[in-house]
Amino acid sequence: MYDVRAIRSMYPHPMPARCLHLTERGYCVGGAIQCYVDRKEVPFGGAFPSPHTLSAVLRRANPRLNRFEARTLAGQITSANDTGEFERAWERAREALSLHYEEGLPETARKIRPREGEPASPPVVDAPHASG
Repeated sequence: MYDVRAIRSMYPHPMPARCLHLTERGYCVGGAIQCYVDRKEVPFGGAFPSPHTLSAVLRRANPRLNRFEARTLAGQITSANDTGEFERAWERAREALSLHYEEGLPETARKIRPREGEPASPPVVDAPHASG
């Protein structure tokens, strides 16, 4: 699973596409994800994928996303980025990269890791009973 924190640390200054004239190698949140997933540098001219392209990147990064989810989240990431709402764009990116992740974890890991909003509980461990 890709970690948004790692992507953000490598690409800390996204910008809307309309600001590309300020730099030669700008990127948006979606462009940061694309460069990270594809293991490429930000290209000359910037990294500003269309929602359609970003949805394909999201599905490569998280194969558990269906097409509708990927397209919806790609559109939300792009829209938030274009309006300068980068925190919202990063939050949608985190959602896209982690959605359905726990469904693929083994049963024991699900017991240890609480779902959002649920209190953490200690793992259940079968301990030998003391005889006595």
